[in-house]
Amino acid sequence: MQILHSAPVESTSPAADKRGRHEPHNKLVHDDISRHILQYNPAVHHYRREHAPNRLYLPSDITITDMHADFCREVKRVCLETYRKEVERLNISFAVLGAEECETCTKHLEHMGDRGTAETCGCKLCQHHSEHIRRRDEARAAYKMDAGRTPDDQEIITSVDLQKVMMLPRLPGLKSCAFTKRIVVFNETFAGLGTSCNNAVVVWNESVAAVNSHDISANEITFKYLETGHTFMAADSVHHSIERQLKKCGDVRDFQEYVDSLEKARCKVINMEATSFKLWKDHSNRANVNKGGHKLSNMAVVQFRRGSRLLFYKNTHESNTPFLTADFLKKKSNISVLPEDRSTPRGIPKSKWDGIVKKLCPLMPRSRALFWEQLPTNDEVVDLIDTI
Repeated sequence: MQILHSAPVESTSPAADKRGRHEPHNKLVHDDISRHILQYNPAVHHYRREHAPNRLYLPSDITITDMHADFCREVKRVCLETYRKEVERLNISFAVLGAEECETCTKHLEHMGDRGTAETCGCKLCQHHSEHIRRRDEARAAYKMDAGRTPDDQEIITSVDLQKVMMLPRLPGLKSCAFTKRIVVFNETFAGLGTSCNNAVVVWNESVAAVNSHDISANEITFKYLETGHTFMAADSVHHSIERQLKKCGDVRDFQEYVDSLEKARCKVINMEATSFKLWKDHSNRANVNKGGHKLSNMAVVQFRRGSRLLFYKNTHESNTPFLTADFLKKKSNISVLPEDRSTPRGIPKSKWDGIVKKLCPLMPRSRALFWEQLPTNDEVVDLIDTI
């Protein structure tokens, strides 16, 4: 009867049912979660930028449990799994040692399903995975061989890696610190292989210089690459010791306290100043490399030799395999003249400096606040947290 009474007099059909057309009072707006997550300023990992350009990382002093608890307290109560899914949708990861899995192996495992990995179906995905495993085992065998060698006085054998996203200051438990754009700190670790304990860390922050391939200088060097997804090395153990020491220290309020923590982790610290960097220019000619059929992603060993304009490389770790060559420099490049040293620090954007000085400096002793107040600023540089 209600339906008949609600219908217009001139109508021969009942009015439309309006049930289910109202927005639920408890409807979750995912934009609220996204905005809250982005307040923590996830940053690009500069060492992985070419391989994962859209992947963002949060520093190790921030946990998803604390983020979720703050959202429930300040915005709206949601379950942890809902919050976690939004973090995954935004392609954000936490800088936790050993947390990443091999994507190639994961895809193959899903492809095989209940059949397991004992047998393959012979498709392109299975063939690619078999080649991936072969390269993984070959690279690991070469790594173990180098770790067992005793280098002479003219040779240094190390594993090299840039530590994941690190930001200063680190003030665990303070929400204002997590929501403030902090400076990015770089730690290039050179870890001795085997029984060697000669671990050196080269450190600097974004106010001194950014990080790119032009800021590395060497006389003669051979790079041996582990297979993607299976890159655990001695440098990872050093990074684990550093993370453990940083957690033990608690607050790390300026760059000197960060250096002190590294020394307590039994690392030789090399602190880079602005003049430690040279103004390198990119003289590579990728067109020449591509024309020659040289594929960078297949290179397992790369070597540079003093005085030579060629790139020497192998697609395998086999020691008896001869090096191939690629002419990768521009013809007009003069490799006999070193570029000038950087004369001034890079600086950080004034807006980032203002945020740190106004929000975080009052939370630390005056002796530690001086570092931030004296930090150089430069509005012509980009914020490395936002650079992808």
